[in-house]
This record gives sequence, structure tokens and C-alpha cells, in this order.
Amino acid sequence: MARGHNCQAHKHHQLVPIEVHHIWPRGYHGPDVDENKIAICSNAHSDVHYLLEALLKGKNVDKREYGPVVRQLAQRGYEEVMNHVASIS
Repeated sequence: MARGHNCQAHKHHQLVPIEVHHIWPRGYHGPDVDENKIAICSNAHSDVHYLLEALLKGKNVDKREYGPVVRQLAQRGYEEVMNHVASIS
């Protein structure tokens, strides 16, 4: 974990912890390659995973509670997982 303010999901005016998020999560067989990684703050990271899990489980979630980048990352992760599932079915 690095410290900086280059979160690609939220704007920050102070130094915040930055984490590496795998857009197609490793837990769902996503690759550990640079093209599948993005640097986001811990809050955005948590939000993306929460929203992604809700999408995968078909839960109703008010997506308006999340910023556009968080919604986009969760949707991209969902699409990657679903494409993977379709390819092995």
C-alpha cells in the first residue's frame, strides 16, 4: 500500500492510502497483470467490491449512492466475471 493522492476513483486533497484494485478480481480468476490493475483509495476499493458482490448476487442496490468511477469499475468487474463464466460453460 502506498501513500499518495492519486486515487483514480475519488479526488482527495490530502494524502490517503492507495491500494491496487484488480478490475477483474483475482478471487474470480482475474489475471495479475498491469492491464487489470488500478490505483484507488481504500474507501473506493471497499465500495467497488461491495457493489460488485451485489451485482453478482443479483441484489438490489441503489447505484446512485456510488460515484461514477466506482460504478464503472464494479460493472467492468461484473462483465469480466460473467464473460469468464460463459467461456467455461
